[in-house]
Amino acid sequence: MMKSLNELLEMNVSNYVTLDVSSFVQIAESVGGMQMTLSADEAAALQCEEGLQTLDGEQTMAYMRLPDAMDTGRSHQYKAVMQLLYQGTRDKNPFALMSLARKLTSTMTTNMGLLDMISLATTVMNGSDREEYMLPTTTPLSEAEYEGMAVYQGDWDAISSELHAFLFLE
Repeated sequence: MMKSLNELLEMNVSNYVTLDVSSFVQIAESVGGMQMTLSADEAAALQCEEGLQTLDGEQTMAYMRLPDAMDTGRSHQYKAVMQLLYQGTRDKNPFALMSLARKLTSTMTTNMGLLDMISLATTVMNGSDREEYMLPTTTPLSEAEYEGMAVYQGDWDAISSELHAFLFLE
């Protein structure tokens, strides 16, 4: 997968982490739920009140599966996952962090060593100048069929250009 991404995006990504989303119910519960400000439509879909809410594990999973009002092809999954992980590190209590780390590592696949993961987590926890970027931003995806399955297809040259412009200020 990394080889394909590196070739498609003209990058040299050497580390990766993938998380199993089925574990987020437990992770959300272990960090006391996920605080989100819900729109009227989101609240109606989750059967709760509009505004700031603390979602339990099941509500977190349901929130992650809601279609985004701006782009019906995407979900709130990325935003929800990042919020959940940041909330899990909010008190920086070493025992709580170790508990969260155990839960995460049991549901992840990575090629990073423990020291690299600790270093990355420390950087994220201490960073106030964090910027997130999701691809594609302006390049539309089109629906296609691959081996009998419906898939989204992207213009990889345009997506690569977007990524390079973001990362390297091109």
